[in-house]
Amino acid sequence: MLAKNTIRIVFLIAAALSCSGFVIPQQAKAFAPVKSSSPSFDKSAAFAKKPKSKYSDEDFAAISSRDMTREEMLDLNAQNEEIMNAELGMMTGFSLALSAPLFYLCWVAFHSD
Repeated sequence: MLAKNTIRIVFLIAAALSCSGFVIPQQAKAFAPVKSSSPSFDKSAAFAKKPKSKYSDEDFAAISSRDMTREEMLDLNAQNEEIMNAELGMMTGFSLALSAPLFYLCWVAFHSD
């Protein structure tokens, strides 16, 4: 009996010492001035000559883009709809599989004698 109480007291003391909720904050840190961590803005940098971009000599004319036609858009929408319906079916099945034990326990609880 004495050993159980001693173990409980030691455990409670260890838990209280490891908890930071019992630490009293130091007053010196509480009233210290707050330093800004953001870098200061150099006003002369706003009007400085900007460095030349490394992409200024590149020719991006080879990269072409175009809008999708109506048929391509309808085809893409049909593919996306099939994928979303398959995902919805899988999510529903997974949810029912996880809920089956709970349904069974409710059935047993309400229909037992």
